[in-house]
Amino acid sequence: MISLQNKMTRILLSDGRALVALIVLGTLIRLYGMTRPFYSDGLIWNINIETLRYHFWESIFYAHAQPPLHNAIVGLLLKFSDPPFDLSFLLLSLLNKICSLLTIVISYKTSRSLGVSINKAFCLSLLICFLPGFWMADRWMTSESIQFLLLALSLYSSRYLTKSYTHQIVFALSVALLVWLKSFFHIIAWLVPLYGLLFIVVRAKNYRFILVGLLLATSALYLKNFLTFDTLSTSSWFGYNISKTYSHLHNDKIRELQKQNLISMVPSTSKHIFSVQEHIDYFGSLPESGIPVLDLVSKTDAHPVIKDNWNNLIFFKASKELQENTIVLLLNFPFSYLETVVNNIYIYFSFEPFRFISEYVQWSIWQGRIIQNIVSIFVYFIVPTFLLLTYIYLIIYLFRRIFSGRKARDENIGFFVYSFFVLVYFPLISCLLECGEQYRFRGYIDPLFLISYSVMIKDNMRMHRDVMFAIPFFMYGFMFLFLFF
Repeated sequence: MISLQNKMTRILLSDGRALVALIVLGTLIRLYGMTRPFYSDGLIWNINIETLRYHFWESIFYAHAQPPLHNAIVGLLLKFSDPPFDLSFLLLSLLNKICSLLTIVISYKTSRSLGVSINKAFCLSLLICFLPGFWMADRWMTSESIQFLLLALSLYSSRYLTKSYTHQIVFALSVALLVWLKSFFHIIAWLVPLYGLLFIVVRAKNYRFILVGLLLATSALYLKNFLTFDTLSTSSWFGYNISKTYSHLHNDKIRELQKQNLISMVPSTSKHIFSVQEHIDYFGSLPESGIPVLDLVSKTDAHPVIKDNWNNLIFFKASKELQENTIVLLLNFPFSYLETVVNNIYIYFSFEPFRFISEYVQWSIWQGRIIQNIVSIFVYFIVPTFLLLTYIYLIIYLFRRIFSGRKARDENIGFFVYSFFVLVYFPLISCLLECGEQYRFRGYIDPLFLISYSVMIKDNMRMHRDVMFAIPFFMYGFMFLFLFF
């Protein structure tokens, strides 16, 4: 291991060569990705592309399934071509790959600024290219590549919060744009605490006008949704998401509450993708507003199976009922919710969705040959356990660095506070408010996890640093091969 690293150091020698190598390798990997199918299935969450192309401003204003930023980006790219929008889709694919490449470069710069050696920072950044979530973000027409970039930018800028107003602006703008991009980032739970970071930890008092301006601009989005849709969120689908936490509650218990008229019989997201027709059957008719983006029933651009317009008002109406139903279920069956949260924690640290502990008899363990069984045990138990234990140790390390850093006026204090907040925020929100796909939310912060882990090894390990550094590479590399080959 040591001789290999010495050889790598002699080859790279400088940050310049390492960055050039990363850009070349990252570009080749991204170009290879362009030979693979580019899935427009991700547009199931977006506005119908023809509606977005010809009713742009109206569609952006009345979109409620997701925040407006990604729809706005797609809509602007659609201006470059006419149906079937091949050029626009190519530009969107290129945008995804540029964002991914920038994320790799910024991750390297962040690692180096924190004292990680050239060869370790190079290996770490190269590993990010092959993270399962990062790899798939290139091939799906979603906002995930942009989210990776904004998280990388905010992480890099957090390193210099005590030194540079420019980095304070980049940090504040990056975390604000995430709110406009995905409803997972709520202004109260995400933006307000992070801006508080600048005041409390960094003491950026001269910066308050920029922060107040960004807060007001983001608040305008919530005010618009409140006045238009009577919801204090950037997405009307909160009811659907939180209702998943009771998707495995026994049907007899649900029917008993329905007989008592405590909950409604609105279609839920239990184990299938529901349709507009199911909701019409329940409500009796479709709401009509005279606005195309809210009245359109079927889309022309999405998944071969999922063709419903999720911005139709009927889904917003159903989501509010599901939210009320979930509150009743929480009051009546709190332990069922706790079981779901525990299962969500397991899914969060694994690499596959919807792996429910209650259905363990259907897992593929002990159903193959010896080698297959060993691989299954590794995938189902060892990898999630390692990630969970490492995560706990990393949280403790960051917590200690925050308090010791404040006393010693550590110049990296912004990085440690931000890393701690993000590593707590993501599992907390994803495990408490949804069920089934928590591993995707961990995927967004895998680069942060790896960078923080490398810094922790550098600071705490006097012996066997190389071995400890190599362990996550083995884990993530194995899971990449398992999932894709």
